[in-house]
Amino acid sequence: MYDSKRVSSLRSFAINNTIQILVINIDSFAKDENIINKLNDKLTGKKPIEFIQATSPVVIVDEPQNMETDIRKKAIENLNPLCTLRYSATHTNRYNMVYSLDPVKAYDHGLVKQIEVDSIVTENDFNNAYLLP
Repeated sequence: MYDSKRVSSLRSFAINNTIQILVINIDSFAKDENIINKLNDKLTGKKPIEFIQATSPVVIVDEPQNMETDIRKKAIENLNPLCTLRYSATHTNRYNMVYSLDPVKAYDHGLVKQIEVDSIVTENDFNNAYLLP
């Protein structure tokens, strides 16, 4: 878990020879004035983000529809990712879909208990307004 008070831990993240996972909020690195983007004497004068960039990370973005602004797109590109995976149930822009799980597939795989569809029309209710399909 990224902590701006312990940026020196990014060095061990970057040089470790095992698989490492870094959980970080985009607001921690999207602006130039963020600690992660400033030179740091404790890190031999490097910016903490440079350690992340050196790993060419696989970036997994949760709820990518919230990352569509130019600032956030640039921030993700600045991580120097090997690739970026976008994980969401409600994509607004679909880029290179790898897998899609719709409600019927989720039910077929036993991932949900049931699927319910609500209707605005009641059956056999002839006294209310009629909606044309």
